[in-house]
Amino acid sequence: MTTLNDILNNGFIELKNNPATFDEYAHGMVKVHVSAGVVVNVFVTDIKVKGVEDIDELMYMCKRVNQYA
Repeated sequence: MTTLNDILNNGFIELKNNPATFDEYAHGMVKVHVSAGVVVNVFVTDIKVKGVEDIDELMYMCKRVNQYA
């Protein structure tokens, strides 16, 4: 279980524009929601992927990413 202390010790910063439901912290393109001192959600945003040249590669990437969503 990842705690608030873990993420703060690893360079995450608090985001101030968050809803009251969760506290939000970010580290580069990774954003996490923290509730009761524990990370409850993890997001990866704004990723630009190089080298995807055809639909087969694109669909493979989507399948791999979405299987963990």
